[in-house]
Amino acid sequence: MLIPAAEQEVCATFHLLFANRNFLFDFQAAISDYFIKKLKQVEYPEIMKRDGVLKRAKFIPEWLKVAVFHRDQGRCQLCWKDITGLLVPVRDYQLDHMIPLAASGSNDATNFQLVCSECNARKGRNVIVKPHKVGSYW
Repeated sequence: MLIPAAEQEVCATFHLLFANRNFLFDFQAAISDYFIKKLKQVEYPEIMKRDGVLKRAKFIPEWLKVAVFHRDQGRCQLCWKDITGLLVPVRDYQLDHMIPLAASGSNDATNFQLVCSECNARKGRNVIVKPHKVGSYW
């Protein structure tokens, strides 16, 4: 159990790191290269689709959907289309694995980005991550 001050530091650190998609992509690439690609289906059949490829998560928690939506400012991270529903009444968005499962990506909360359905269909199993755009507050 963490002491209250340490717990606050952990939460603050996660918040700062989760906001930086460039860091998250590098982090997920390292997890893919040094861990997931080495896993064997015969050793972990409950989580592996095949060697080096995890099974898709059956459930994505609502808190994660909301967190990714807000972090990515309601915009497709590939074409920068507004998918908030504020300008256009359609909320056409999907959560996408930055590093796809087929490329030894993970189902970790830090491996998701917000994309529109067109970009997600076009992307497929490719690794396409554009630098994180940050709108200014002023």
